[in-house]
Amino acid sequence: MKNSKRITPLAAAKVYLVAEVSKIFPEEGIQNQLASGIDRLSPERVGRLLKALSSTYRGNRVFSYLNDPGFDWQEEEISCDNIILTSMGPSIDRVIRSKSVRRSPARFCRYLLDYFKQHPNDDPEKLGQFRPDGRAIQYPTVFVFRDHGDLKMLDGSNRLIASMLQGGKVIKAIVGKKVVKAVVGKTVIKAIVAKTNSPRAEDTL
Repeated sequence: MKNSKRITPLAAAKVYLVAEVSKIFPEEGIQNQLASGIDRLSPERVGRLLKALSSTYRGNRVFSYLNDPGFDWQEEEISCDNIILTSMGPSIDRVIRSKSVRRSPARFCRYLLDYFKQHPNDDPEKLGQFRPDGRAIQYPTVFVFRDHGDLKMLDGSNRLIASMLQGGKVIKAIVGKKVVKAVVGKTVIKAIVAKTNSPRAEDTL
């Protein structure tokens, strides 16, 4: 662990939103405004957008983890291969849960390099999303959580693998650790409590 510092769930949510919204609007003119626009959003609007992107659009657990008051969050630089890969869909899960890979990022990268060498022009195992394209990783931060000492992937598997295939050994991560049991009825990001106020002008992107 290097350069560890605490980060609030709200700040972590904004990091996630910038990375995800940038995929939806890849145009350079929009990209330049994303970070500042999201940073100006109210907590209510951040929560609504986080829920929409995480729970509905992406189908991951970032929203529920960041909204759990029992978690503490840190920004850290961690070894890529200390992360345990989690579900990424049936075709990919078949590989990462195999005996040869066993949810290890390093073993998965070796599998991919061999696979792409054997299949330069086709993709029978539907792993093409990991094929190196030479582009820089614009938002390389990943989200992980500690589970009984293990670091498990929460979001950012593609960014992790892309970084490793480019030779990366460490990666910037937002790391969640359960410190207390969640208190029923309490949330961290205010918007998640189903507020229905009309959006203010300064809340818009």
